Amino acid sequence: MTPRWVLHVDLDQFQAAVEVRRRPELAGLPIIVGGNGDPNEPRNVVTCASYPARKFGVHAGMPLRTAARKCPDATFLPLDTAAYDEASEGVMSVLRDFGHPVEVWGWDEAYVGAEVDSPIALAEQIREVIAGATELSCSVGISDNKQRAKVATGFGKPAGIYQLTDENWMAVMGDREVDALWGVGPKTAKKLAGMGITTVADLATGLGAGLRSIEYVVAAPDHGSERPRRAPSLTASSIATCAVISVSGRGMTTRGSTSRSRPRNSQPPSTY
Repeated sequence: MTPRWVLHVDLDQFQAAVEVRRRPELAGLPIIVGGNGDPNEPRNVVTCASYPARKFGVHAGMPLRTAARKCPDATFLPLDTAAYDEASEGVMSVLRDFGHPVEVWGWDEAYVGAEVDSPIALAEQIREVIAGATELSCSVGISDNKQRAKVATGFGKPAGIYQLTDENWMAVMGDREVDALWGVGPKTAKKLAGMGITTVADLATGLGAGLRSIEYVVAAPDHGSERPRRAPSLTASSIATCAVISVSGRGMTTRGSTSRSRPRNSQPPSTY
């Protein structure tokens, strides 16, 4: 039986890359996108920083004024949603042409479900075709579920491919802090630390000792919501988060997004 894989395709420094595509002279320079492009305007934040800008400590969500202090020689550009919509749709159209189920999660990322013997070969082909058709670079994370595929992409960036599976998950992730898991934020990490759980391996051990208590803590609201957060790829009957499922070694069944709105331009829910 041909194995099933989930590939997380994430465009590298997407907004900055779109700006470089139409202004090639900016290639290799620190670029900061946000607001109307004026770093002196209050209450505007960075929506994307090129990799050269990130070396100065600039990151998404940072006030533009702070970014200007950290990287005064950067090129500041306004957010151009129309251009990013067009560029994103071009990439997603390329992904759909591969003939596999595609679930779009925003301008710059999508999941691809595929039954193939060599997911790395498919990932390489995806990277090559996207670059050739759109002049944009992407990284690809590969796994058997969306949580691990998302985490894997971080190891592949920029412009690379990384695979996380049951076989190498704990070797790669075991010693990392729990907030390395998708869906575990500062508040959840603090609650877990109060139980003596600071690493992914600790969490896996805690699951073996008592799943119910760990499940309660990890599923607790992290952003002021009164209801436990659901991970985006869980079965309808489960209330555990992606973190709980990943460290316990159980796979996930995708039934589409459990967020309030269905991912943009997604195909019908699949089993990937």
